[in-house]
Amino acid sequence: MAIPTYNEKDNIVPLLELFKGVPGDFHIAYFDDNSPDGTAEEVERVQKDWPNLLLVRRPGKLGLGTAHRDAIRYAYANGYSYIATLDADLTHDPRLLPQFFDLIERAEVVVGSRHLLPDSLPGWNLYRRAMTYLGHFLTRFFLKMPYDATGALRIYNLKRIPQGNFALVRSPGYSFLYESLFILWNNGCRVAEVPIELPARHYGSSKMTLEQILVSAFRLVLLYSNVRQSPDLYLNKDLPERVARTDGSSWDRYWSGGPREGASDLIFETCTVWFRTFFTKPYLERIMYRFFGPRLRVLHAGCGSGLVDLRLRHRLQLSACDISAEAVRLYDQVNLPYCVARQGDLLSLPYGDEEFDGIYNLGVMEYFRPDEIAGILQEFKRVLRPGGRLVLFWSPRSSPASWARKAFHWFSSLANRKLQAPPEQATPGALASRQQAEDYLRAAGLRPIYHEFGIRDLFSHHVLVAEKA
Repeated sequence: MAIPTYNEKDNIVPLLELFKGVPGDFHIAYFDDNSPDGTAEEVERVQKDWPNLLLVRRPGKLGLGTAHRDAIRYAYANGYSYIATLDADLTHDPRLLPQFFDLIERAEVVVGSRHLLPDSLPGWNLYRRAMTYLGHFLTRFFLKMPYDATGALRIYNLKRIPQGNFALVRSPGYSFLYESLFILWNNGCRVAEVPIELPARHYGSSKMTLEQILVSAFRLVLLYSNVRQSPDLYLNKDLPERVARTDGSSWDRYWSGGPREGASDLIFETCTVWFRTFFTKPYLERIMYRFFGPRLRVLHAGCGSGLVDLRLRHRLQLSACDISAEAVRLYDQVNLPYCVARQGDLLSLPYGDEEFDGIYNLGVMEYFRPDEIAGILQEFKRVLRPGGRLVLFWSPRSSPASWARKAFHWFSSLANRKLQAPPEQATPGALASRQQAEDYLRAAGLRPIYHEFGIRDLFSHHVLVAEKA
């Protein structure tokens, strides 16, 4: 029985008393986020009276999703067959758990549903009722999932759920609940529901802030967008483990989503996904179809997650590489078995001389210094065959994307920084002009043959095509 806690000292003993009415052989494990009110110390104080009581201390307030993820990992690592999760605020009655266990051998997940009884939320105020019903409506609408996906009272049958299913969940916050249930359901897990009545909280206060509500909403839109583009992104393909290189660690954090997330991060990520879907991806496909014939061997250098390759992989013989082990994992998740990615540095590509008919690079060059850009272009030339072509989508120093970021920083300062914008990223290689890019290419022995900069992607990239003599 896994119970995440933060400032729940007064609820420890009352909740444990409710477990006295639960039959069976089980452990109760509190996963505490270093609560300043002494929650962990209270658990330690009563452990002598509860031999089946465990405490797992976490270094700080890391988010509800990471607490559930840590609890599930703990259960797998210690050989448990089942794990039940519930809140510590006394709204989840552990005496209902036998009803869940009655169903767990016929389903991989059993969830408590607040939407099957006529008055399942007694004592709740209008705002909390509205948020609960809205969350249920949105998860049904976007994910086509009929279950109560935002509730934490559930049991997982670990004997029948591959641990890799949980590794696909990215959210560290409240949205872990619906994201994890969707991924399990999407991977063929059966879900059963138990009708529950959830009383209003009597002790303590809710930890759900307005920002966390916004984060959950944008995470849902992002999940929906990714599913529409690439359903494979959320299928457990049992991929081989990648060994992360030290020089890729910052990009690994970027591609894994990081340990924390805020509303501004999700707003920007959601906007990025939609911009890529409706502007960048069609633009890239048009350029690639124009300059590369069918079945040519082409390298996507700095491939990221590879969502832009979903159509190109059927026309070209694609290979891909990225310095980030997490990006390579995502790329394989999306694009196997059509093409395979390798972990590698653009300054030292893991390929032999003259292996490729073409290379393309999308929104990466601007993150390198001029001397590094020269080295990367030399590497591209090395692995290109004579007559091979290079396509670069290269960001300018000033673009609508940079204007939007600056505007967001300005707005957040007016709002007394209650809404924090993502930090500015250094782009020492952003282009000042077409001439600058062509000078880089000629210096590397590559002949520029095409340039475009215009409304197709809202002036976000210089598109350059060069050829190896």
